[in-house]
Amino acid sequence: MKGALQFCGYSEGGGMNGGRYTAHIARQEDGRILFEVEEMPWHHMPVTKKQGEVPAEKFRELEGLLAKYDFDEPNDPRLKEFFLLDAPHVGLSVKYDNASYCITGTEASMQNVGAIGTVRRFFDSL
Repeated sequence: MKGALQFCGYSEGGGMNGGRYTAHIARQEDGRILFEVEEMPWHHMPVTKKQGEVPAEKFRELEGLLAKYDFDEPNDPRLKEFFLLDAPHVGLSVKYDNASYCITGTEASMQNVGAIGTVRRFFDSL
């Protein structure tokens, strides 16, 4: 059993436009759930940041997405290969009480795998 979700991080970047997007959400020792999102859409553009506390039901929504799409058990064999491409990357890192995992790949290798875009949309909704 994985236990309760403690942390989820999402990142994308490395494309020709130089943009990047990083986000994470984590349960704190005092029970609060904090998030931070940082985005720079193009080279040399200002970085926008948002951070704050989210209610427990919003965190449970993320737990549901991760369970629904079973991100810790990717079934696409392309994710097991090594990609050396000049292409944007996407990464997902998740930690539970008793398990953790990380999935990374290029946007081309991940766009139809496990609906990873739902995690980005979750962070965009915060």
